[in-house]
Amino acid sequence: MNNASGASQGHGRAAGAVRAYSLMRGGLVYALIGRSFGDRSRRLHVWLAVVLVSIALLPIVAATFANDTLSGDTVDVPLLGDFSTLARFLLVVPLLVLAAPGCDRLMRRTLSHVPRCGLVPHEKRAAFDRLLDRVWSLRDPRWPEALLLVLAFTPVLFMQTTFDAMPGIESWRSVRDGSGRFAAGWLDLVGLPLFRFVVLLWLWRFAMWTYLLWRLSWLHLRFDAGHPDGSGGILFLGESQFRFAVLSVAGAILVSASCMNHVVHLGESIEQQKHIVIGYVILAVGCLVSPLMLLARRLFRVKQRALLAYSELGHLSATDFGQRWLQSAPPKSLLDSGDSSAIADYAAVYATVRGMSIFPMTRTTLAWFVLVTASPFLPLFIVAMPMEALVNRLISVIA
Repeated sequence: MNNASGASQGHGRAAGAVRAYSLMRGGLVYALIGRSFGDRSRRLHVWLAVVLVSIALLPIVAATFANDTLSGDTVDVPLLGDFSTLARFLLVVPLLVLAAPGCDRLMRRTLSHVPRCGLVPHEKRAAFDRLLDRVWSLRDPRWPEALLLVLAFTPVLFMQTTFDAMPGIESWRSVRDGSGRFAAGWLDLVGLPLFRFVVLLWLWRFAMWTYLLWRLSWLHLRFDAGHPDGSGGILFLGESQFRFAVLSVAGAILVSASCMNHVVHLGESIEQQKHIVIGYVILAVGCLVSPLMLLARRLFRVKQRALLAYSELGHLSATDFGQRWLQSAPPKSLLDSGDSSAIADYAAVYATVRGMSIFPMTRTTLAWFVLVTASPFLPLFIVAMPMEALVNRLISVIA
């Protein structure tokens, strides 16, 4: 009995420690679906994704099947030809729901690593704990997510009919005989609000993470300009930021699907869409990595101070080295003295300090950010450009 009690207490402490560094284990949604999932968390999110998609889409599928607008040529754009609607509920909603546990696990490890790796000086540990408490005071109350729910349903009050991105085209949402009213109404009153709520939850978590980075920039963390990661010891924060690429991918899926509707149903060319694609990729990646610039001010100061200190040390060391090796009798071999090795070690450290980046993200990670954000547009180019023309264009570029 004592062993069971001890194990239970240990599990409770572990669960508390997990939640203490979690961005998602709190708030209205977490309270509704349970505070502790253990090993079932992944399965629960799978079922949650299935339930949300079913609630949002199945009634629309049934209604369009009943009025013969699910597929075929009864209308210009049947439901199965509406890439924007299908992408929103079959791709974006499941993507955001299923990506949440993985993002939360990485963020927990990241936040718990901050005090363990020596970034937080002993005298600043209390301030760091207060910072986490301040962030959790935004995470745990019910009102922020309740407000997001209200915001998700607010557009319903200002919309008389479903927004149609392709005016003049008869679609499953705007059948002339009025048979599509139920499907369009369900989309407006249930489907789109659920979709907006899922997106707003992610944006709220991203906002809390951004606030945390901003407050960390004022906490006087112990950055080390000579750290091998080339970012003062906080490169792991930039690598963790990559998890939020799910937001840019979700947005890219929506933009790509909308462009595909215009290409397939309105006959627009890929040339008319490329500026939207390029602009979105640049804007989305810029917005998601920009919070890391909140740390640039402190990193710049640390780098400047370190450069001055190491420069002074280098001058003194070089002068002392010259006096020993040029103005006095040198040893018969360089192997007889450790001076040269010390100078070489100093040169390596100084090169690290000089090359320290004030933006804690590697070029490789940034390139992956761009690549995964742009990847949902590949189907658009395949649909808009015939395969033969696409191959010829690639060959001309390569050749």
